Amino acid sequence: GKGKETVSDDQKNGQPKKAALLEDEELVLLNLLHATPGTAMFSLARVLSRIERLSYILAWALRRDPKRRLYAVELPRLKLTFMVRTETDGTTALYSMDHADLMISNRRGPTVNTLLGGIPHSLLLCNSNQEHQLLV
Repeated sequence: GKGKETVSDDQKNGQPKKAALLEDEELVLLNLLHATPGTAMFSLARVLSRIERLSYILAWALRRDPKRRLYAVELPRLKLTFMVRTETDGTTALYSMDHADLMISNRRGPTVNTLLGGIPHSLLLCNSNQEHQLLV
């Protein structure tokens, strides 16, 4: 059986503890290198390869999920982990487990596109207030 579980400060604040989410599940590593063009996995590989080589990106699915849908993404060299969450409109987003309320975003207006034009090796993050941050 499992030992006594304790509630971390992150869990008290509504943010699940990263280690508990990944270590308590049986996971399957997904291969982003051979993702089919036009799929969500291919899009994910293109976005994340802006900041990290594919060989260092760990994309995980739950073993119990027969469709092998993305569950989490780890970028160990950057010490970042993102978990898939379903939005209220039914879309999915990758939320940072290391920085509260930040998610990977491709929602860009003309101003953001202009500012990012000279920074191709970056990842755009935003919070629930649509405030943007850039990871380079």
